[in-house]
Amino acid sequence: RDFENKDKILLYGVWKGDNRNLRFINTSDNTIQEITAPYGRLEKITFTPVYAGDSNYKFVGWGTIETYDYKHPENYQGTIYTLGQLYEIGSNPKPAETYDVLYSLWTPETYSITYYLQGGELAVAAGQDVYDKGYVYKEKVTLYSEATKVGYRFMGWGTSITASTPT
Repeated sequence: RDFENKDKILLYGVWKGDNRNLRFINTSDNTIQEITAPYGRLEKITFTPVYAGDSNYKFVGWGTIETYDYKHPENYQGTIYTLGQLYEIGSNPKPAETYDVLYSLWTPETYSITYYLQGGELAVAAGQDVYDKGYVYKEKVTLYSEATKVGYRFMGWGTSITASTPT
């Protein structure tokens, strides 16, 4: 270039982001899916993992930290990206590596058990004839045993309205 005929020359840096890999690690089976994109690019999160071996878990999102306590999601120390959100390549690098990592985060499904009291009462549901209680998949379920009904002895819970013995 000829710079001799100018009083002041302005030069600007021209940059192109290095390619980086973004790894999606499915924490249920440690499979990896990877994309490559230039550093700094915003990539839409579109990869949906499948929980390996069990369909009773639902996908929460992709997290920057692997450890996730579904009982206390408010304590999660990372960032969670849901499907459709944008992720900036290079914003969560593994130390001393040339790739970013996002981990699949899961929570077990919850189920409801409906207690039909048939004229009886539960202390937790005073005055109600029907009581719903939520339970978490794979956690121990303790059925209510303190049901009362005047003139009757509680035998347990049955799975039909005509049950004469507990199930």
